[in-house]
Amino acid sequence: MAASPLAEALDRIERTVPAHRPALLGLRTLRYGDLFERARRLAAFLQASGLGPGDRVLAADADALALPELLIAGLRCGIGVVSVDPADDMAALAREHGACMVFADGTAVPDHPVVALRPRGWLDRLLRPPAVPTLAEVLGGYAPLADWPEPPGDERTACVLFTAGTHAAPRALTVPHGVLAAGVEAVANALLIDGRARLFNPLPLHHAGGLAHGLLAALLAGGTLIRPPPLTLPADWVRRHGASHLIAAPAQLARLAVADPNLFRTGAFRFVVSLGGALDETRWRGLEARFGVRVVTLYGPAEALGAAFAAGPGNSHRFATVGRSLGCEHRIVDEQGRPCAVGAVGELQIKGGHVMAEQGGWLATGDLAAADADGFVTLVGRRAAALRRGRVRVHPERTAAALRSHPDVEEAVAYIADGRLNAAVTLRRALRSEVLLGHLRDRLPLLGLPDTLSVLDALPRDSLGAPSPCAVRAARCGAAADKPAIRVEGVLDDRFVR
Repeated sequence: MAASPLAEALDRIERTVPAHRPALLGLRTLRYGDLFERARRLAAFLQASGLGPGDRVLAADADALALPELLIAGLRCGIGVVSVDPADDMAALAREHGACMVFADGTAVPDHPVVALRPRGWLDRLLRPPAVPTLAEVLGGYAPLADWPEPPGDERTACVLFTAGTHAAPRALTVPHGVLAAGVEAVANALLIDGRARLFNPLPLHHAGGLAHGLLAALLAGGTLIRPPPLTLPADWVRRHGASHLIAAPAQLARLAVADPNLFRTGAFRFVVSLGGALDETRWRGLEARFGVRVVTLYGPAEALGAAFAAGPGNSHRFATVGRSLGCEHRIVDEQGRPCAVGAVGELQIKGGHVMAEQGGWLATGDLAAADADGFVTLVGRRAAALRRGRVRVHPERTAAALRSHPDVEEAVAYIADGRLNAAVTLRRALRSEVLLGHLRDRLPLLGLPDTLSVLDALPRDSLGAPSPCAVRAARCGAAADKPAIRVEGVLDDRFVR
């Protein structure tokens, strides 16, 4: 087993990056010298607690109060870090993932030692069990580890991350050292992330977009991660700290529609990066026109850390596509597994160093796509989500895209339930039913029209803030019988007025 490239890269960063350079700007400012000292103290504590290679710790740290140093200590000592949403059930997750210790705020976790992330306040003294030490108390009780242990193997678990839950229930992914290193390197090369980079990344730290392509990407380049505290104005942080990249999900980028057009005209800014889902072409063009910057999209399944394709950097800029493969190979095959001709639709498969597939084989992404002669890939829909109507395959994604193209539709999703094509929208203003139906008929074949269409005040979202067809389906299928969905039968019901 080869040595972990992550451990080797962290050793190089510790030796070469100036101690005064900020590694993190957010709820706290953490410089590289302090970061590695804290990581060594934490490693000494973990070793004294009996943890070693193959063990796991669970971290519920949305504000990066401990995760940077914990991640370094874990990667260097072969201890896997399970990064979770603080709103989840800590006890259940700790049991499920075999965690030996929990880093979180809140109550004690049965049968697991807990380290509290925040210092004790007067309320903590009343509510927090005395047996729960704080991170500051732990770090103050141990001298920095003098020598790191031998680097773990590249197949050792580096971390456990979670999918966003857009198309299915969120699930955990165990990421080995080698896969994580290859994924971060591929994205860093594409996005020109180096020691001068300052990555503004608000994505959740239990998701690959936040941990791998935010925190770890900054640390392995010797750059800086910017995560503004809650209740602050993100635009101020972009300007004040000279952000070079904004890395966010499409739903977050939508909020830039009313931002100052000069927001990124700082001289240091490089890319707006959309990660975690396909970016609507209208929004893509609008961002580039408004801010005068290049927008890069990263796309891929969770098994490829969400970054198997890139559109935007270099010569891979082409609207309405997910770009070209990034650090991996791809192919498109038909239902018999045979390669498709150029332009033909089939299932997208990928293979590469940061793709978690069995025995290094091809990973079936579940996406239906087509590739042109230049290697640019266009997504059509999800294979499992398609609905067969006679000999025609109907893709909910196309129906949702047609709905979103109406200027009065704010957001839209489409999904299959009970053998029917269903859709749900939120509106910017009142809209008569026949107007929207005419809009759909101009853009979709008859079989692509939804059987039901619901107007909601808000759409349920995944962990990246995007409207989730999975969550909408679950909510609508469980709706009370006295709240029928609006049916589309020639003319939409008059109830489709707001």
